[in-house]
Amino acid sequence: MCVSHNGYYNSKVYYSCSIYGDAFTNWIEAPGDTTDAPVIFSVFNRLYQMMHGIDDGIYIRYNSGNYDEGWLWTSWKRLPGLTTSTPAMGFTGNKLCLMHRGIYNGIYQACSSNGWNLSNWQQTDGLTTDAPVMTY
Repeated sequence: MCVSHNGYYNSKVYYSCSIYGDAFTNWIEAPGDTTDAPVIFSVFNRLYQMMHGIDDGIYIRYNSGNYDEGWLWTSWKRLPGLTTSTPAMGFTGNKLCLMHRGIYNGIYQACSSNGWNLSNWQQTDGLTTDAPVMTY
């Protein structure tokens, strides 16, 4: 079980994990800056983090390690598109899917069958003034 948040006194991203959901690690600072809550999600035997950057970019990274082996994070990958709030992640069938609110309040979705190479963003019906949320 892992949790992630942005800093109280700065715009840094932090995360902490627990093997059994009781004793979490100390907060670990991740590179990158955000003013919104980052997303943390586990799928494909990877732990993903995604954030709305302070430049309105959409950033994603993952690790292939685990708590016992140390954290082996990729660099942040900047995805195409811009957002004004926290993006969302979910899993359906065999695909990792992402959603975000565009800068003109449109809702956009992209999916990946390997967890890293995404399809192009597709605009869905409707508009929103807040961050989308996804679930399995």
